[in-house]
Amino acid sequence: MRGGVLLGVLWGGTFLAACSGNPVDLGQRGSATGFVDAPRSGALANPTTTQTLYTSDSGAIYGFAIDDTSLYALLKTGDDCELVSCPMDRCGSELSVLATGLARPDVGPPATAIQIVGDWLFWGYGANSPLDGVAACPKTGCRSPTKVQSTTRGLLATDDDYLYWTDYDGWLNRWNAEASVERLRYLAIDSGSELHGLAVAGDFVYFADAAATAILRARKDGSEPPELLLTSDAVSSIGATPDTIYYSSAILAGAISSCAATGCNGSDRTLVMNQRWPQGLRIAGADAFWLTGGATTAPDNLGIVSLWNCGLPECAGVRSFVMDFEVGDLARYNGDIDAVKRFAVNHEFVVWLERTQEVRQALRRRAR
Repeated sequence: MRGGVLLGVLWGGTFLAACSGNPVDLGQRGSATGFVDAPRSGALANPTTTQTLYTSDSGAIYGFAIDDTSLYALLKTGDDCELVSCPMDRCGSELSVLATGLARPDVGPPATAIQIVGDWLFWGYGANSPLDGVAACPKTGCRSPTKVQSTTRGLLATDDDYLYWTDYDGWLNRWNAEASVERLRYLAIDSGSELHGLAVAGDFVYFADAAATAILRARKDGSEPPELLLTSDAVSSIGATPDTIYYSSAILAGAISSCAATGCNGSDRTLVMNQRWPQGLRIAGADAFWLTGGATTAPDNLGIVSLWNCGLPECAGVRSFVMDFEVGDLARYNGDIDAVKRFAVNHEFVVWLERTQEVRQALRRRAR
């Protein structure tokens, strides 16, 4: 079955966006095919069990996210997209439409990561790179998403109250969907270049510059200019807690490293070595997750990556969480911009998106 889409998730709820130009009654049963029920008890009983949540010959997932109970996604149906949701273990029987008439990003799936702030969902929209802006819709659904025009660089980050991003003019922005957008401070980032990491922790926003050689931080309210924390080779992604910065170095024999959030002079440490092109680093509670990759398959030349995790702060117990799954065109799979769209984590499960030689995409889950 070539050209299909397969979606699998770890426990939690599911949110999907599928494209359609026709109005619908919010909350109606979703019409997208391919979603299946995946009992939570089955996944928790055996942590090595992988469950599939979705498969399709013609659909395409343009973005997804999970909270503690549900899955959310942007799903292509025809020429447009819908936003849909479902309890993560009952996506086949309880899929609901949240919004329709969403323009399909032409940059190709996965085009945007969905972010969650409270009861709101956020995603980047637009047919080009940079994206045209950011859209928001409540988890309960919306007739039309609220949109903010901004030349979004592609990376979005959140805290408990706001969504954060940088625009192509080099400014830090934040938005609470129930208030107006704040353009906070000029960060002196190279105009027109992508960042290689964006994270929020405590009172600060952390970012890796466009050259991938430095990590900086700025107060998330924009009250102070950014300060340099460290210089390093080939920074591909970053994560942060209020006390510590974690970052990956995307070289053939790459590494996961850390340093104090107040500055890395003398405090930087290599935690994991010999990681093949690591990227997509994500902090989830007391654990870190990241992707490695670089190989391709024949004859379709699909990129092969693996998902890893470890326990913080020492990155103890490093393990290969999911080994050697295919993700599509490896040429597009570079840096944090694309990697962060490939997996999501909640307190019980990890959900990841893949593509195989048999199906167009796959979304699966496994217990942490």
